[in-house]
Amino acid sequence: MVRLRPVIPPDPRLLIVEISEADLRALNRPTPSDRDLAEVIRILSQHQPSVIGLDLHRELPQEPGHTELLQQLQTSNVVAILELGAEEIEIPPPPGVPDDRVGFSDIAIDADNVVRRNLLFGSNASGDFFSFSTQLAFKYLEKQGITPQDSRSHPGNMQLGETSFLPLEKDAGGYQNLDAVGYQVLLDYRSASSPAPMVSFTQVLNGEIDPSLVQDKIVLIGTTAPSSKDLFYTPYSAALQTNHTMPGVVVHAQMVSQVLGTVLDGKPLFWFAPEWLEITWIGGWAVIGGCAAWRFRHPITLGFSVVILVIGLSGISLLLFLGHGWLPIATPAIALILTSIAIVSYRAYTIQ
Repeated sequence: MVRLRPVIPPDPRLLIVEISEADLRALNRPTPSDRDLAEVIRILSQHQPSVIGLDLHRELPQEPGHTELLQQLQTSNVVAILELGAEEIEIPPPPGVPDDRVGFSDIAIDADNVVRRNLLFGSNASGDFFSFSTQLAFKYLEKQGITPQDSRSHPGNMQLGETSFLPLEKDAGGYQNLDAVGYQVLLDYRSASSPAPMVSFTQVLNGEIDPSLVQDKIVLIGTTAPSSKDLFYTPYSAALQTNHTMPGVVVHAQMVSQVLGTVLDGKPLFWFAPEWLEITWIGGWAVIGGCAAWRFRHPITLGFSVVILVIGLSGISLLLFLGHGWLPIATPAIALILTSIAIVSYRAYTIQ
């Protein structure tokens, strides 16, 4: 259903500096050198961004210029990444970057390899950590005077501004026994492609960038090159003719945009019906199917009415989804059809 939602314009609060295959060919390297990264961060910093996020692992030097990069990473509004892992940190952040400017780049992936969740916080044996996207959003919001608080309406959960972020439970929506570790919400994608304006790495490196794209923005630097293998399937992937996957830096930007949109624009988070309401919803459609079978005795009329009812069920569910609500479609549709068949079979048996 996410593919049926209206297109939303790119988020003007973000900018993605992409490292494409064309950039790598221009640099004649499989990844930018530390010197080139340092220069790009320096140029961006001149244009006064709100925060810069480096979505590249730099725990090991990529000479030349490692010392220069470490100096730029001391800038107070630059956020680096680590890879969390299950038990201990698998890939540490660059040396010397304080914990409050580091976020994990791990992305929660569903069993069908699709990214549908936004993991805000996580933990392992080494401690508790914010995600990369959460760090970027928090630092931007902090400059707006908004910091995380305990929820007034749902104590024990996080509140930002007037919005309470309620974590996914293991049986939320279509999930069954979800591994709901950490603090997760359903990811609300802004678009099927990029949620923010994009410029190339070499554009910035050559000083060919409009300062207004950077000033007061959240700037993410990361690779979009397929050779990096930092690519993910999304709910849009199945419908796309080309570019079936989304680069990790773009997924992180989707997550940042979701948090900002929720807090600053009043965009709601997804909500899920409690179990009792789901049962009532499914049972109600089963009763409707039975009533239709009892009312319409001609097979063609009954078949047409069942089709209309399934279309109506789908339409109601879609409208709820567009309003960021979730109720099942498949289960009540099956219940409706099976009940209709059961009533028809019962009537045929009694007539005999």
